[in-house]
Amino acid sequence: MVWPRWPRRDSQIVDPGPGGCRCHEGQALDLTARIGDLHPAEVRALVRLISAWKTGSLMALAAGLGAAAAGAAADLIVAVRTFGERVGIGLQMQNDLSELTGAAGPIKHPEDLIHGRVTWPWAWAAERLPAWAFDALQVRGAKLSDGAGDAAALARDLRDALGPDPRRPVREWLSSAFGDLQAAVGAHPALAKLEAELFRLETRYA
Repeated sequence: MVWPRWPRRDSQIVDPGPGGCRCHEGQALDLTARIGDLHPAEVRALVRLISAWKTGSLMALAAGLGAAAAGAAADLIVAVRTFGERVGIGLQMQNDLSELTGAAGPIKHPEDLIHGRVTWPWAWAAERLPAWAFDALQVRGAKLSDGAGDAAALARDLRDALGPDPRRPVREWLSSAFGDLQAAVGAHPALAKLEAELFRLETRYA
């Protein structure tokens, strides 16, 4: 096993803290991490870190600036920033899934698999499959990133590993994020519009 080079302490992936370079760090991890280098138990932690830095941090910034500009209290700004980050992660989930299924279009499909990137479908498969079955897919993914193998066949098999409703984890993630924001904000007329926008974003990647 060739262990990866991202920040870790005692074999655990760690967040080095906020900083202006976080988006770039997330993009760097996305481009350099390879699915063939990971233990199955590490996949979800790493893909969540990549998503939080690369996509979630931008959404958190936008949401937090909006709340601050509206004069929100400090605790509400934190809640809105957290919601923004979680929405960004959810969007990355949808993007990863759409590239696997082909919903993103023929140019992007299956780009992530060809480059051996660590994506949410790999994380979900690691959680659903027995170890031997995931290992077989992971070996094929590693070989594909080295230029050997059938990308379309691997995409089909990884998609099948996600079960009959591959979008369910995305729906549950966004629903949980909205529920936590609702609990922090309370009854507010803007929440109905926000919930409708989340549904639109979710179905956009169908």
